[in-house]
Amino acid sequence: MKATLVVTHNCNFNCSYCLQTHENKAMSLDTAKKAIDMLAKIKHTKALQISFYGGEPLIEKDLIKEIVLYSEEQIMKPQNIKVIYEITTNGRLLDEDFIEFASKHR
Repeated sequence: MKATLVVTHNCNFNCSYCLQTHENKAMSLDTAKKAIDMLAKIKHTKALQISFYGGEPLIEKDLIKEIVLYSEEQIMKPQNIKVIYEITTNGRLLDEDFIEFASKHR
């Protein structure tokens, strides 16, 4: 099972080939938690994939971190289900803090 969360429509670039409409909109933590709660209800699976997408998802690094921690709390620990995270990014906003977080939380 896979879920793609569009965490923002905003982007730090303005590429001519991009099809995404760039708007200063972000997913709320409440909406993200509802998506995770829906995933947590899925039974008979050994792994789930959560993809972060946007615009540029790293504009919402703090939201991504909260989603990862929430999914660990709601899915990984109580149900012993592996969660695989994926992010589509231009990489420009990667920093040591996020890389360390991502490494720790896979």
